[in-house]
Amino acid sequence: MTDEKPDNNSEEKPLEQPLKDSMKTSDEHPLKDDSASESPVVDDLSESVPEQSEQIKSITEPEVTKSIKLSGGKKVSAVGIEYEFNAIRAVRITGDDKGNFALEAAEEILGNFAKDEQLVEGLTKIRAKLHIGSKDQLVTNLTGKQVYAAQVPFKLMAPDQMTGALKIQLRKTVPFEIAGSILQHQVVKKAPDKTSPSQVLVSLTSNVTLSRHLRDLKKAGLKPDVTDIHPLAVGNALMMGTEKQDAKTPPSIALHIGSSICSIVIDGPDNTYFHRNIYFGSEEVFGAKKDKVAPRERERKLNALGEEIARSLSYYEKNHEASEFGSIYVFGEFSDEAHLYEIVTKHTGLNAQLLRLTSKSQGGINVAAGKFELATALALRAVKTGETNSHTYITNMVRELRLAENKIERKRLITFAVGCLSFGILSLAIIFTTFRVLTMQGILEAENRKLRRLENEYRKYAATRVVVDKSDIELLDKLQATRIFWTKKLAAMALHLPENYWITEFEYKKNELEVKGYGYISPDQKQLITLDEYLNSLRKDTTFNDDFANTYLDETKRNDEGYRLRVGFEYSSVNKKVNKKGR
Repeated sequence: MTDEKPDNNSEEKPLEQPLKDSMKTSDEHPLKDDSASESPVVDDLSESVPEQSEQIKSITEPEVTKSIKLSGGKKVSAVGIEYEFNAIRAVRITGDDKGNFALEAAEEILGNFAKDEQLVEGLTKIRAKLHIGSKDQLVTNLTGKQVYAAQVPFKLMAPDQMTGALKIQLRKTVPFEIAGSILQHQVVKKAPDKTSPSQVLVSLTSNVTLSRHLRDLKKAGLKPDVTDIHPLAVGNALMMGTEKQDAKTPPSIALHIGSSICSIVIDGPDNTYFHRNIYFGSEEVFGAKKDKVAPRERERKLNALGEEIARSLSYYEKNHEASEFGSIYVFGEFSDEAHLYEIVTKHTGLNAQLLRLTSKSQGGINVAAGKFELATALALRAVKTGETNSHTYITNMVRELRLAENKIERKRLITFAVGCLSFGILSLAIIFTTFRVLTMQGILEAENRKLRRLENEYRKYAATRVVVDKSDIELLDKLQATRIFWTKKLAAMALHLPENYWITEFEYKKNELEVKGYGYISPDQKQLITLDEYLNSLRKDTTFNDDFANTYLDETKRNDEGYRLRVGFEYSSVNKKVNKKGR
């Protein structure tokens, strides 16, 4: 962890002032530029905002539509929106899981969007023109003075510590208050060991700038899934719009021409990312107000732009050990001006050419290359996930916000599910309780009917005045006295039965219980003793002798089964109130 100022955005002294000016904070709308006079390349933009009423131009109408030819599997519908203080541009694409895409529509709205109300109105018209719905992946571009991007060397830490540590390291570099800012990072080159710093790309914006951006989109009925800061969006357009590069390819340069600011990005698969803003009033050089500016002044502004681009390349070559550069790819507003390419080539000695990302569309519509490249690169963020042209920057300024929203939504769904489950259980309990109450009412009604029937019978009985005589009482007493509980008797007979002995037959008649059975014996067993012990146990068992006090062994007889020795037996028990004759 170090507090040293990163070298990719801290240029040599002649460049320090323009760099600082390009990042100054402002309380105005992020698209409104009120500090253009502070740089030698700055123009007074207070008069460059178009005064005409807002006009809508549909790019799709005059173009030829081609059939869409995507070979991949899953299709994604994505919309990219980028805006400045005088224009809003948006494209709709359909992409597949292989990174191919087809440009379906492109819209541009011109007007004065320096105020929030005007911007919301323009965004609402874009939403209507492109029919943006909840199923579309929406990617927006966040621009302004309080956005920052840099590639810094940094030793990797635990994920929950990275954000705070990066803010501490960048606090002397970022030209706005970093404490209340939103920071996202991406490891672009991991160090071979833990002791060496990795290359980390940091994207940063103030909370106020992001909140204003999301608030305006929300008022227009839009909710972005991804919000890319402008410097990284330009870098992504460069990587997506050029041929696939390898580690030996020299870094390429992207030059995005805006209405008031030109953005330079120098980048490559194995090179350090570099970004710089240069104030340049393109409206006064190429736009509707160029007739109010003298040709010599326009030429001076163009040459000043070329000089600043050359100084940026010299700074990068000195501080990042770049021995050569690739081409300069130009896109954005007025990217079709041939004189612009002449000036850039004159001051840098490099080939300046138009970035043609939209020409990679596989079907859909054809649009003139240059103006919609940035919006297309934004839309491709929803299709391509970092595997195109070696790398793509995938930081998302609304990532934490969307994760928090998803977490809240999951909690809401869980709460709803638990509520439904609780309501279901409560409903079942009410239904069960109602059923039990109705059942008990039925039972109570049945018992009341029985009671009424008994009451009627009693009244009838009382009305007959029947007198119970002595013989009835004696008969009842006799029945009670002679009743035998056979379950206990049989249980006692089985309990005391010796091992390998079985009862095969018993009969009760004439107040006498007769039992027959047999048992297996060994040659030395004394079966008479065994049977006598069994009968003695019965005689002592109170559950048996309460009715049969007298038990007698009637007969024993050997009836072997082949080699098995078996003895049969019979015994009888007499009701204790009756003596067995002859015993």
